[in-house]
Amino acid sequence: MQQLELFSSNIEQSLVKKIKYWRNKIRIDEKNIYRREKNKRQTQIKLSLLRLKNDKGTDSLSSYREKKRLSKIIELQEKLLSITYELYFDSLIQLNNLYYKLNLKLRLVL
Repeated sequence: MQQLELFSSNIEQSLVKKIKYWRNKIRIDEKNIYRREKNKRQTQIKLSLLRLKNDKGTDSLSSYREKKRLSKIIELQEKLLSITYELYFDSLIQLNNLYYKLNLKLRLVL
């Protein structure tokens, strides 16, 4: 059976620290994505439950203003979420590059 072995003399500690940093950053980004998607979903639910007519059957101006406000909030949340995804993917690319550098230092042991 073939196995890869990592020799400590071939590893730079700065590379190890960078890998730990980017792994931690990815976990934080995943948490941020989850929170922002949850907030966006909650705002969409508030928007869908909003009634534009009052009990007398006439249009409610305050509900109309609230609908416009919630729509703008959803647009901003979508932009923020897309930026967060971009940062997350950039972090993944950085981590993959570091793993590539690390894999160059591996030797095959028989």
